Amino acid sequence: MKHHKHLKLKQRIHLLKSHKKEKLQLPSIIYFHLEIPKKELNPFEIILSFFNNHHLFIKTKKLKKELLLYPSIIQYFIEYENAYKSDDPYPLLEVLLKDIQYHNELKKLESVNALFYIVNKTLKEKDPSFILEKQIKNQIENCITIGGFTLDADTIKSNADTLESLVPMISFSHLSQVEDLKIILYEIGYDKLKLYIEKQPYIEFKNLQSIVYIDRLIRNQYQTLLERVEMYFRSSFTQHISHKYDEIYEVIDKDIPYFYYRGYLRNYIFEDNDLHFRNIEKLNTRIDNEILANNQQIIDEYKECGYAIRFSTCAGLMSFGWLIGIFQNLVVQEKREFLNLYYHDIQTQSFNSWIVGLNNLRNKCAHYQSLYRLSFKKELRPIITKIEDQHHIDSMLHHDTLFYYTILAVRLSANKQYVLEFISTLEDIFKKAKEENTAFDLLLDYTFPKNWKEILLEEMCSYTIKKEN
Repeated sequence: MKHHKHLKLKQRIHLLKSHKKEKLQLPSIIYFHLEIPKKELNPFEIILSFFNNHHLFIKTKKLKKELLLYPSIIQYFIEYENAYKSDDPYPLLEVLLKDIQYHNELKKLESVNALFYIVNKTLKEKDPSFILEKQIKNQIENCITIGGFTLDADTIKSNADTLESLVPMISFSHLSQVEDLKIILYEIGYDKLKLYIEKQPYIEFKNLQSIVYIDRLIRNQYQTLLERVEMYFRSSFTQHISHKYDEIYEVIDKDIPYFYYRGYLRNYIFEDNDLHFRNIEKLNTRIDNEILANNQQIIDEYKECGYAIRFSTCAGLMSFGWLIGIFQNLVVQEKREFLNLYYHDIQTQSFNSWIVGLNNLRNKCAHYQSLYRLSFKKELRPIITKIEDQHHIDSMLHHDTLFYYTILAVRLSANKQYVLEFISTLEDIFKKAKEENTAFDLLLDYTFPKNWKEILLEEMCSYTIKKEN
C-alpha cells in the first residue's frame, strides 16, 4: 500500500516537471500568476503551522494583515511543503529561494522573510559553500572605470526598470492586456505604475486599470479642495499683515514721491531675524527674475515701490511651503492674533502641523502622486493635534491617514458649498470604483470608514466658521 502511494507521488512530480517544461516554451514577456489550488486550504493555518514547526513566532494580527495585503504569499509556503514531498527537495528549495529573492519587496514581509531564512539555512547546512548570488572573482580580467569605481565589464546588466519586469506581478485574462499595460505606463510613468503594483502584487489587470483611473479622479478632487484651503490662508495672512502694518509716507527731497513701509519687511515681528533677512533676499532675487521674464504686474509695482511691492503680490511669487515658513517665523503673539481673527479655537502648534501636512498632501496631488494606499508605505506624516484642539473623532483615528488629512482639509475650508461639492463628487467616485473594481475596499485603499460622509459633514468649516448656538 505504501509502495503504491509512493508511485502515485512520483507520477505527480513527473507531471509537475513536464508542466513546467511546457511553460518555459512561452514567449518571455508572457507571465501568468499561478492560482492557489482549488482544494480547501486555510492559508492562515498553513503559515502558522510553518512557524510552529520551526519554533518561530509571529503575531496573528500581523500575519492576517500580510495575508490581506498579499494573499498570494501562501504559494511560497505550499511550494515549500511540495519540496519536502519530493524525493530530492533541495533543487526545488533553490528555485523557491530564487523566486523569493526575485520578488524582493515580498521578502520584507515577516512571514516570507522567515521562510527565506529557513530555506537558506537548510541549503547552507547541506552545502556550506552554497551562495545564492554569483561570487565575485578574485581577479577580474575585463575591467572598466566609471566615476572612480573599478567595475567588472562582464557583469553588465540591462536596465531592470522595464515593462517586462512588471508583467509577472499582474494577472492577465488575455494577451492583448499586455499591450494595454503600455498605455498606462506612458500615461502615468514607470515609477508610479510600479508603486500601484507593489501595493497589491498579482493584481488583476482590469482592477489595475480601474485603480489608476479612479485614483486620478480622487486626486483631482483633493487638488481642488486643497487649493481653496491654500487660497484662504494666502489671502487672509497677506491681508492681516498688510492691513495691520503697511504705511505710506511722502518723501522729502527725493525724486520718488512715496515711501512704502510694508509690514512683511519689519523684522521686529519675526522671531529669527537672520531667517527673515534670507527670505527677503530670496524674494528680491525672485522679483529680479520676474522682471527679466517680463512679468508686467511686477514691473509696474517695482516702478512704483521698488522692492517693497505688495505682500499679496509677493505671496504670488512664493510657494505655499515658503509662505507657511514666513508665518511660522512670526512671533507667537502675531500668530495667535492672526489665528483668532481668521480661524478659531486652535492652538498655533496644531495649526502649524495641520497646514504643513496639507501642503505636503497638496504637493503630492500637484506632482501626480498616487493617493491609493498611502498608509501602506507610510507616505503621510503623523499630524500633531493638541488635546485642546481635538474633537471626539480625533482620538478614534490614526493621524497619518488620508482620511484624517481630509478631516483637516474640510475643517480649514472657509466655504461650506465647496466642501459639500467635494463630498458629493467623492461619493459618486467611490460608487463608480465599487462597480468597476471587484477588489475595491474603501477602508483599505483610502482609509475611509463607512460613516465618512457624516464625519466630514460634521467637521466641515469647523475651524473657520463658528457654529450658531
